[in-house]
Amino acid sequence: MTRAGSSCLNCRARKVRCDRISPRCSQCRQRSLDCVVPEAPPRLLWLPSRTVEDFDLELDQSEVDMHVRRQPLFKKGQQAQNAADLLSLISSASVNAVLEQLDYQADELQNGTTSNGPFHAFRSEPAADPCPSSIPPAELPDLELWRMLSNNLGDALDADDFITDHWLPNLCIPEGIPDDIPEDIPDEIAQEPDTPQEARSYTDNELTITPPVSPPADLEGFTMSTAKLLLDHYQNITTTIYTPASADVKTPWEILYIPNVLSTLGEVALTGNSSDAKVSLLFAVLAISAFSLDILSSPEAVSEDWRALGNMYRQKATRRLQMTLRNLSTGLPKKEKYKNILMPLLSMVTICTVSGDMDNAAHYLGDIEQIIKLYGLPKLQKSRKVKMLHSIYVYLRVLTESTYISQIQSTSGIDRESSRVETDTGSPTGPDSSKLSTWDILLGEMVCTFDTLNLDFMQCLAPPKSTFEQIYSIPDSLFKLILETTQLASTVEEEKLRHRHKHADHDSLAERVKEHENRVCEWENYYNETTYPGDPIGTPPLKERFPFHLTQAIYAALVIYFYRSVRDVNVIALQPYVQQTIYHLREYDKHKERHKDRSSDICWPAFIAGCEATTSQARQDIAEWLEKSTRSNGILMFRVALKAIRRVWAARAVPGKQNLSWSSVLGESDMRVLVLS
Repeated sequence: MTRAGSSCLNCRARKVRCDRISPRCSQCRQRSLDCVVPEAPPRLLWLPSRTVEDFDLELDQSEVDMHVRRQPLFKKGQQAQNAADLLSLISSASVNAVLEQLDYQADELQNGTTSNGPFHAFRSEPAADPCPSSIPPAELPDLELWRMLSNNLGDALDADDFITDHWLPNLCIPEGIPDDIPEDIPDEIAQEPDTPQEARSYTDNELTITPPVSPPADLEGFTMSTAKLLLDHYQNITTTIYTPASADVKTPWEILYIPNVLSTLGEVALTGNSSDAKVSLLFAVLAISAFSLDILSSPEAVSEDWRALGNMYRQKATRRLQMTLRNLSTGLPKKEKYKNILMPLLSMVTICTVSGDMDNAAHYLGDIEQIIKLYGLPKLQKSRKVKMLHSIYVYLRVLTESTYISQIQSTSGIDRESSRVETDTGSPTGPDSSKLSTWDILLGEMVCTFDTLNLDFMQCLAPPKSTFEQIYSIPDSLFKLILETTQLASTVEEEKLRHRHKHADHDSLAERVKEHENRVCEWENYYNETTYPGDPIGTPPLKERFPFHLTQAIYAALVIYFYRSVRDVNVIALQPYVQQTIYHLREYDKHKERHKDRSSDICWPAFIAGCEATTSQARQDIAEWLEKSTRSNGILMFRVALKAIRRVWAARAVPGKQNLSWSSVLGESDMRVLVLS
């Protein structure tokens, strides 16, 4: 069926909506009427061609012939008379001669007019502006930055749900950042204008935004040259260090963060401001880039000034984020997108890892958890972008809670709900649960395994990857074991704190521990296979592909983590797994060098293995690897991890404390929360 160009006459007469289906619309078909569609007017009107004979017709016939043309202003006789009058005015001189003589006359003309034949001339003087505008013209960013804006806005301009509900009053955005802005930032970096606008001279690389509307205080003096430098570093360098392996698809930072930041930058350039959430993300991204440049810069450069600039942008991002959450808590009519709230909060956690200042990381993760519980979990259909942001949160949250257990005595939020939902299935940690766990609800997808795939599909393809695995290249099943180990270790810690007797073999907790131990020890990654049946001849074995050694390093660290946190096995028995972790981390570095992979190293396995290392050689290898990762990735998280590991080594040097758990050592220090992603 085709669609007509307009409504039928019957629907027009009845004043009802016509679906314009040809040859008969639905309304006419229900009433058994003939569907009559008016003929559409011709889209093209062909004009009759005019020939020499047309000009010889009588006047009346010529007028009839010209009915489709514009009517002439003068008839033929009038046009001939007008031409004769013009010729009489210039006598026998040519038009060029008359115009040249008129030019000479106009050179000496001060006021009035002069003429020569039918041509006239006068001197025009520009009128003075009676009230010059005090607003300087708006300076625009350079063409390259605008090209970046135009090329990346497509991913940012999409429709999504807005947050309009009243917000809970217990959001705990930290207030611990000092209010004073560093004043030792050099002019070439900060460029705070303190001279009149008219007195400054600009080049193409030093343009300052001065929009007609007065910008807010935190955007005054915002310079495009500095923003462009930091955004270039963020887009080309920093976004590659968020994942432990290069993703096969576009990352969330390419799809969400960069287009959103460039969109905000365009709004700031044109209007002087944007929404608090979007400006908070802009400042957070600039802070991340500045902290990264502080580490990667050479000692001769002004690296301390990059750190000061990063602290300034971090403070501004925090203030904007506070206003965003405050507006939500007071129920103001201003609307914010769900994604636009998550992105700056997740970026603040990233600032903690890059800068090494992790004091407020728990506050940010707590706020993200509340937002996801209210607006993320109720979503039945989650968009791909929402799944990406949820995956980032899961990655950061699971690894953060796994590095500190003793104070997590009551599992909070999503983890508590996850334990409850999985317990309701009858198998607390079993893989055969019939209900969706909070993990699956949060990520909005069921993770497929070989057991649930079609056999024909299994013969030629690897298991389909979830959004989480596409981003971080870590199998979901392995990462869920880390989460479940953390929950189980927390339960064991609670039992010890309640001074209960040691659980026997028949105890329900002992059964949970034993079942989880079997799952950890029997976990097999599909990369252990040599090749897939559908791979062409000559394909390298999967152990030589990305990211086999990354997965094996995480798995070896998981075994250490389980036996130390849950089983409390003596550290001496786990030294082979420490050596395996170090080996796989080094081999993975070699693979990345061969494949020219610029992704970041992963800190969590090195931290787990480093805390349990007993030999001097293993400790030296871990220390060298972490220090190298700090310099190559531009992230102080690795150096903070090394500092925590050395505290554990120092505590175990005391006689009788050789088997002391690292969680108890760090729980009594100022390093209680570590974000080691």
